[in-house]
Amino acid sequence: MEFNKGQADEFVEFWNKHGITCKIRPMVSWGGDIEAPNLIKGLERIPCYWGMNVFVVTDTGDVAICPCDVDCTIKVDSIVDKSIEEVWNTSLKKFRDLHRSHEWDKLPEKCVKCMDWQSGYSEYK
Repeated sequence: MEFNKGQADEFVEFWNKHGITCKIRPMVSWGGDIEAPNLIKGLERIPCYWGMNVFVVTDTGDVAICPCDVDCTIKVDSIVDKSIEEVWNTSLKKFRDLHRSHEWDKLPEKCVKCMDWQSGYSEYK
């Protein structure tokens, strides 16, 4: 974040001394909800790390599209009557397939406008 980005080198140095590799990722906008001036418009889009790898369940069993959708504005499915495996291999698979085939315009509007996929450009130090 803006207020602590100057601490990154010290943070990495501290943890590296303890044999731990750090992951430094671009600041995200939480699905466009906050300003993230470091995100670059026009950058070649890649599949979203979170959309491809993360399973988000709310306290009511609803499955959100990704952790950046903190209010679950895009309910993908529910694990109330389905297993996690079933949702991962059906509803979320369709979403992942759109990413793999670069069909960005077929994603939900929030995802089309989101630039948080740039977190996939994380650096390991």
